[in-house]
Amino acid sequence: KQWYQRRVRGDGSAIERDRMCCEGDRFRRCPSGICQRYGKCPSSHPYVYYNGKYCCKVNKEKHYKHQKSKCDGRVISRSSLCCESDQFTRCPSGICNNAACAIRNE
Repeated sequence: KQWYQRRVRGDGSAIERDRMCCEGDRFRRCPSGICQRYGKCPSSHPYVYYNGKYCCKVNKEKHYKHQKSKCDGRVISRSSLCCESDQFTRCPSGICNNAACAIRNE
């Protein structure tokens, strides 16, 4: 489905989480509000980053000036691109959320 409106993504390409419309309006609302089919980071590396592809052992980015605000040593987030001291592992399920025990000190 192609739907053009300000702040709406719907250009007929493959559907992703940030898309706002569905081909032929064939969709079902998630019963719990926001559906997630992501796995969890392992408890040894509970902090997700790099859009869910990697899990970091510590809750901090490393400093890497070429990545600017995505690697400036702050608290790690899903959009961060690096992990302090490269203490990372790939998400075992492909795309992850934080492990249930992850606590952010923001």
